[in-house]
Amino acid sequence: MVNDENLQKSGIFCPIFQKFILYRFVYAIIFIFMNSQQMNPFRMGRVLQLCVAVWAGIVFIACECDVHEAEPEAVVSSIEPSDTDPLLGAPFKVYPVKGKYSATLVQYPFDTSRTYKGIALYVHGYNDYFFNKELAVKSDSAGYAFFAIDLHNYGRSLRKDEKAFRVRELSEYFPELDSAIEMAQRLTIPLKDSAQNNLPNFLIGHSTGGLIIPLYAEERYNGKNFRGIALTSPFLAMNVNAFVRHILVPVVSAIGSLAPDFPINDLPNPNYSYSLLKGEHGEWDFDMHLKTQISPTKDLGWIRAIHHGHVHVQEGLDLETPILLLHGDCSIRNSTWVDEYSHCDGVLNVDDMKQYGPQLGSQVTLEQIDGGLHDLYLSSKDARDKAYRETFAFFDKQLLN
Repeated sequence: MVNDENLQKSGIFCPIFQKFILYRFVYAIIFIFMNSQQMNPFRMGRVLQLCVAVWAGIVFIACECDVHEAEPEAVVSSIEPSDTDPLLGAPFKVYPVKGKYSATLVQYPFDTSRTYKGIALYVHGYNDYFFNKELAVKSDSAGYAFFAIDLHNYGRSLRKDEKAFRVRELSEYFPELDSAIEMAQRLTIPLKDSAQNNLPNFLIGHSTGGLIIPLYAEERYNGKNFRGIALTSPFLAMNVNAFVRHILVPVVSAIGSLAPDFPINDLPNPNYSYSLLKGEHGEWDFDMHLKTQISPTKDLGWIRAIHHGHVHVQEGLDLETPILLLHGDCSIRNSTWVDEYSHCDGVLNVDDMKQYGPQLGSQVTLEQIDGGLHDLYLSSKDARDKAYRETFAFFDKQLLN
């Protein structure tokens, strides 16, 4: 969202020079690539200086024209009656999460005759929604009342007039996470004994959810309200080469403040989806309207939001919450199907998780899941069973501290 007061301060600078800046940058990049073999070093240096100057101009305009305020903590006044989940059916229930954006809380009903250790809230990734019944059952069996959230513009929360997966700052998700946690606490009141104020909160984040959760937890008192966090294949860096990551992505991110709705496509690659689908090489059924085989068209605003999140986590967070980071043992990105898609991460680079994971806080444990897919809980049975064991054993350990 553009800050009107800031625009007034910057006068007419943004609208007059926006196209000029973009055209000069594109011209400079094309000029370098077309003439790199013939140009002498001096002229190459001058053109590179021009690129740097243009890049700085774009960043300057982005800073001047795109100011975001921190999202306040949400307040839940009441919880609307639940409905049976139309996607998973009974016994799953869904509750609307209302606020600036609309989200959906999914609950796996608990057994009031049992003792529960805590609450587990699951946050999905990009091009995703919650559909893993087995995860809910495993969590409940381990003694953790299970909830999942479909974030706004995803899955159950997507409205007909909304663009799927649209986001401009990852902090947009923070209030609905506040609400989901507060709702989960209220819904589990029957499980509390007289000595308990609240059941301990645990968070599970997959992929983009694994990027959102650490940023959210740091914003909320450096994670003091959470007993433990489990991240599965978190999206901590773009899976691209060094030039794209360190040069092009920052530039595109800056341009995203000027043209956030400008579309950008990945090369079509359905192979990760094939590794999951029961009709292909996997074991799972899901709604392919809500989780498409080909990664949907993104826009520059999405790139900007993700890039901001990556910069933040790569600079290091101050989370006090113990974190378990689960990742596979290999990565694969190939345009055609190869067997590695059946036992490797087909979306992200596990080396990035190993590199940036320890910077999330002071108590980070990395655990490798051999044979794990990008979504470790959707991997082959041996791999996903290990992921489940590691997750809930880690949660149990935090209750002893």
